[in-house]
This record gives sequence, C-alpha cells and structure tokens, in this order.
Amino acid sequence: MNIAKDYLSQTYTAQGKIMCYNLMIESMQKDISLFSNDNVIIQRLKDELSEYEAQKKILDK
Repeated sequence: MNIAKDYLSQTYTAQGKIMCYNLMIESMQKDISLFSNDNVIIQRLKDELSEYEAQKKILDK
C-alpha cells in the first residue's frame, strides 16, 4: 500500500513542478518582451528560460 502511495505521490509532485515551470516560462517570455531594448537582461532571461525548459523536459519523460 505504501509503495503505491509513494509512487502516486511522485507523479503528483512531478505534475506540480511541470505546472510551476510552465508558469515561470510564460512569465519570463513576457519579461523578455518588456526588456526588448536591454540586451544584457534579455540574454540573462533567455538563459534562465532555457534552463527551466530543460528541467521541464526532464520531468515530462
């Protein structure tokens, strides 16, 4: 019983993280559009965005 409960808990946790990454990715995409004239900030945001997208792909597997 505990094994099944632990397994389902992992799946639930992963789905929560994916939802969180989706929100962060969406927010960062909006931020990039706000700072369209500052190349330094845009590059930092794009780097973070790539990192979040990569972490999300790992959880999607």
